Amino acid sequence: MATEIERKFLVDSKRLPTLLIGKGLYQFYLTPLSTEQKACVRVRIISSAGQATAKLTIKGEGLVTRTEVEVDLPIEEAKQLIPLGTGEIVKTRYRISFGKHVWDVDHFLSINGKEVDRWLAEIELESTEEEFEKPSWIGFEVSDDPRYQNASMSIHGWPTGKIK
Repeated sequence: MATEIERKFLVDSKRLPTLLIGKGLYQFYLTPLSTEQKACVRVRIISSAGQATAKLTIKGEGLVTRTEVEVDLPIEEAKQLIPLGTGEIVKTRYRISFGKHVWDVDHFLSINGKEVDRWLAEIELESTEEEFEKPSWIGFEVSDDPRYQNASMSIHGWPTGKIK
């Protein structure tokens, strides 16, 4: 099984470079998030250049380091699963190279049908000790705040209040 090491940061969208073309992401969960749960199952439909693909992802427990398994899913099967899902998130993902890494920068457009205009950046690392350069548009780190996990936001919406 693959292990994902990912750090998350809020984004100052006014400082972002001019973004070119992003991918549209529509995702939902087949397992609701709960404290007893050891994994969540997500379906993501990716739209890019007029084409759509889909992925089924299982993510284990953890915030920065966790197990992740992702497989291709036929688009028609993904669409058939929509009525079984909960927690819809619609966002546009941009990939920005900076230093030796590529950042995934997500512009959240709606969470459970409620419009939002929020930005979050993720960087995947080879180890928890790996150093990386932070672009000027990176804000507070929220890696250790479970409210910023997509699965949590799919239930509770965009986090409010003080960053943990």
